[in-house]
Amino acid sequence: MLFYRGIPALLRGGDAPFLFVAGKEGIMPDNLLDELARWIDTAVIAEAILQELENQNIEQTLANGQRVWLDFLESELSEGLRSSIKAR
Repeated sequence: MLFYRGIPALLRGGDAPFLFVAGKEGIMPDNLLDELARWIDTAVIAEAILQELENQNIEQTLANGQRVWLDFLESELSEGLRSSIKAR
């Protein structure tokens, strides 16, 4: 999982110049992080979260959406990224 100061880096957007992967610290160029952060469509992610809340008959609130996203970041994102990169 990606972290910046203990916070998943994907939540930090373009202001996270450091990349921490599997316990190894490295420096990521700010411009690369900014470019990728701008390219990622957060509205698509938010829409998918709200749709899944509706599908599960759970109230669509900001708190519920945030909880789902943070749970996903902690439990599934790193494995999904790892699998996707290995498949390439």
